[in-house]
Amino acid sequence: MSWAWTIFLSIVGSILGSAVLSTLISGWQATRLRKQELFAKAYQVALRRVEMLYRILRRTGDLDEDVRLRDAMHEVQEDTSYYAGLLTIESKKLGDSYAALINKIRLETADSFRDAWKNNPKKPSAELKNFKHPKYADEEKAYLAEARNNTHLIRMLRNGLRSSSSEESGDE
Repeated sequence: MSWAWTIFLSIVGSILGSAVLSTLISGWQATRLRKQELFAKAYQVALRRVEMLYRILRRTGDLDEDVRLRDAMHEVQEDTSYYAGLLTIESKKLGDSYAALINKIRLETADSFRDAWKNNPKKPSAELKNFKHPKYADEEKAYLAEARNNTHLIRMLRNGLRSSSSEESGDE
């Protein structure tokens, strides 16, 4: 083979290699972005659950408002279940950390929700004196850490290799 063919094949190989690498990087970036959006939306739903408590506490007592709040709470519950399923499909560990966050928020707010609906409505600007704010920082940190782990390139590659090998062996 002449030196011209060697140079030509080297150039073609470099171009093809660059194209493949570029495609792989673009695919990883798109997957990472999709995952970040999913994890952020699930987190937003968890925080909406807490926000609903504040809205119920500050409701005016108008029947239409109570119906809107009830409907919004149903939507939060539906979204919570939806994201819990999606996150568990994405990663069992991620789904478990999300479930722990949601369960902690539920535990911390259950009595407050019940009392908020029983008590007389307040003005939207009312101060919440003697109100026990929910504490879920540890579960929140665990969920966010696991979400970060699931958007890290090396972890994504390792998990991809693990899931493809377990599918081949029938382990899942």
